[in-house]
Amino acid sequence: MPAPLPLIVVHRPNPFGGRWVRVADVGLGVSYGVVDLLEFLRRAGLDPEEVRLNKYG
Repeated sequence: MPAPLPLIVVHRPNPFGGRWVRVADVGLGVSYGVVDLLEFLRRAGLDPEEVRLNKYG
């Protein structure tokens, strides 16, 4: 059985347009676009080529 994927949370934009990103309880930083977000996911051990981004809310 594969290991469970980490919980990734991208928060609502702050007043400057950035979004705080965290994996589980670890803050990764502020993303200002998709490129930043994919880099954070890569650092969290995910392959950006296999990530599907969905927009909720």
